[in-house]
Amino acid sequence: DTPPLGPVVDPLIVSQVADKTIYVVRWAATAREMVAQSIERLSGRKQVAAFHKAGLAAGGKDNGAPGYRDYSPGYYAAFILDPDGNNIEAVWYDDSKAE
Repeated sequence: DTPPLGPVVDPLIVSQVADKTIYVVRWAATAREMVAQSIERLSGRKQVAAFHKAGLAAGGKDNGAPGYRDYSPGYYAAFILDPDGNNIEAVWYDDSKAE
């Protein structure tokens, strides 16, 4: 366990050795750019699924369950609509499925 970490490089280091990573976001209070940058750093299917589950629990609406998409080989994503109707995507690229 670690105390909450701010938007600095430390969470990137800690998340590589942690069993689970939790993203905490306050709707309409956390900068969208910060959320987007954090989501871009997801490292696997489990984290994409965790994002989707957390988004639903926070009041978001399902806009696409976790799964591979036809956008490009290895594109694994989930989609949530936030309370304002914005589409939020979590994506991970599975290099083992890349052509």
